[in-house]
Amino acid sequence: MQQTTNYALKKIELNDSPPDITVINPNWDTIDTELKENADALTTHLADYVKHPGISATSGTSKAYTVTLDPAPLDIPEFFGITIIPHVTNVASPTLTINGIGTIALKDQKGVAYAAGKLLAGKPYSFRKVGSDFLADSGSGGGGNLQPNQALAGFTFVNDEGEQVGLGDVDLIPVNIKKGVNIFGVVGTLAGIEAGNLKVYDVYNVTMQTNQTTPVPSISSLKVTLEGTYRLKYRLSKMGSAGLVCTVYGQIYINGVPNGILRSITSSTAGEYIDYTEDFTLKPTDIVRIYAWTSGTTYPTSYTQIREVLINLGFTEQK
Repeated sequence: MQQTTNYALKKIELNDSPPDITVINPNWDTIDTELKENADALTTHLADYVKHPGISATSGTSKAYTVTLDPAPLDIPEFFGITIIPHVTNVASPTLTINGIGTIALKDQKGVAYAAGKLLAGKPYSFRKVGSDFLADSGSGGGGNLQPNQALAGFTFVNDEGEQVGLGDVDLIPVNIKKGVNIFGVVGTLAGIEAGNLKVYDVYNVTMQTNQTTPVPSISSLKVTLEGTYRLKYRLSKMGSAGLVCTVYGQIYINGVPNGILRSITSSTAGEYIDYTEDFTLKPTDIVRIYAWTSGTTYPTSYTQIREVLINLGFTEQK
């Protein structure tokens, strides 16, 4: 009598002498045993939530989620895995109960309890039981050592300690930012140096006297160290003998380029002068010189001199 290869089930043949159909009864016992063992193995397999994580939508509340798995686990061992789909967005520090077995905290991968609103309704989240908690299977979306006082106020971020809310820098305020400059939404009101009528510097050496017909620079100069708007007071004079008509010229140059208003005096009077004031926006390392020249008469000369630097320090006179 022949038998099957895997389970040795007996196969009746017509030439068996005598043919006996009763020999197939043990086949049914073998089949029954094998099917039961396979069914039990499948149940055990499906109930192994360490190797085969479960998945379920939640019920319960936004603070205490619950799920029911089938087959039901006997306990919640280490590394038990589950993916939940919250039915409602969480409040702070949510928990999960599976088939009524215990209440376990849900935390991010760093072990930090979730803040409200991190587990959104209808979105899947996977967890593994590690120690006494369910920790997120994937990262928390960030890391590093950025601290709340280093981030903009009200903005959230994630560092090695979990989700944080920026506190902002206490020094990031308008009075600490240059006027008109916008830094992260904070517009500065710090005026810095502005032109005014307060004399802060008497100038004696930035002068030029010449009878040349092309601009001649002063030997000395002013070098700017602080950015701002400065008011320069300077004098243009016609020097030489009386009675000789001549036009003299003077102009402020910044970094060798004419910047101020071209000034001139046409006169026959020796020593005649006019004082001018003019505002200039200057930046550090700018070089300020005064230039002078004449209309071409031999003896009369043009004399120019920067005399004062004036600014506004933020004070106004009260009557």
